Amino acid sequence: MSLIRRRVHAHAAAALINFCEGVRQETLVPYLDPIVERLLALLNPPDGSGRVAQRYVQEQVVTTLAMVADASEATFAKVNRFCERAPAATLTFL
Repeated sequence: MSLIRRRVHAHAAAALINFCEGVRQETLVPYLDPIVERLLALLNPPDGSGRVAQRYVQEQVVTTLAMVADASEATFAKVNRFCERAPAATLTFL
């Protein structure tokens, strides 16, 4: 994954934060599973490149996950099964 592509991922995650700030819960809920799945996939991309280059993407993804959880309220607990798969090494790295 190129540096430009990582930056696009980070900016997309940031844009999702802006969206979640004004969205109604019932609008977000139908898309919750795919949003969480894709965000978690960004935490540990399979390209094997250096951790330093990925750090800003991972930080943005964790922040975005928190915002999605806040916007979806109690419904987020139902998709928590995806979060349980998040690599512990990635979360302790941050």
